[in-house]
Amino acid sequence: MFFGNARTLELHVVTCQWWPQLASAGKVPFFTVADAIARGYNGCRSCLPHRRQRLRSSAGWVSAGWVSAG
Repeated sequence: MFFGNARTLELHVVTCQWWPQLASAGKVPFFTVADAIARGYNGCRSCLPHRRQRLRSSAGWVSAGWVSAG
């Protein structure tokens, strides 16, 4: 099972180092990573770095929280 952070839209596993800091009210449960990604969540850079998505923004391509021109 995976949990999304409703505030940051990051997806975590319960063994993530950030898990204790997530507010209970903001934890959104997901059975699959694919379901969370389809709903706009992105993998945590600590516990699910291989599930981070490249997102297009007005500033360029955004990957893992960093912006690069393009």
